Amino acid sequence: ERAILPSDWKGVYRCKKSGKYCAQLGFKGSIFYVGKYKLASDAALAHDKALKLFKVSNAKPNFATEQDHKRSRAAELTRTGLEADPRAVQKYMSVKLDAISSTRRDSADNGERAILTSDWKGVYRCKKSGKYCAQLGFKGSIFYVGKYKLASDAALAHDKALKLFKVSNAKPNF
Repeated sequence: ERAILPSDWKGVYRCKKSGKYCAQLGFKGSIFYVGKYKLASDAALAHDKALKLFKVSNAKPNFATEQDHKRSRAAELTRTGLEADPRAVQKYMSVKLDAISSTRRDSADNGERAILTSDWKGVYRCKKSGKYCAQLGFKGSIFYVGKYKLASDAALAHDKALKLFKVSNAKPNF
């Protein structure tokens, strides 16, 4: 199981185990994984590109322009002392976005939902374990709730987390 540490970016969390930043997008009750990145700013850009891919017009992106990302990335590289080849990052990001795009096309073509999505809010199917994971987005952070054999159990755990965090504007599964 992964531990999630919040980040300052929308759609980005830090995986405690790997130390990398993960980007994901919640869209129409499903969560789409957009990849792991060394830099939080790169993960934030991947999230923004996924917003464009899904044509989400009512969400504010992390960066207004590509130049904003470049400035933020340069500052993060200086601050952390890490090295990350921008061409390799862009190529990886393109592969991830292409995979999401083809998954959406495939699922639309045959009437099935993508493997990583579920019919429950805050629940997705973990590709590696095959179990259902519950998570909650709250105040710009994503909180991991747990893994469950049944999607309905994960949905119930999500609803309990809603109550625990006193999220009043979200509609529970049950």
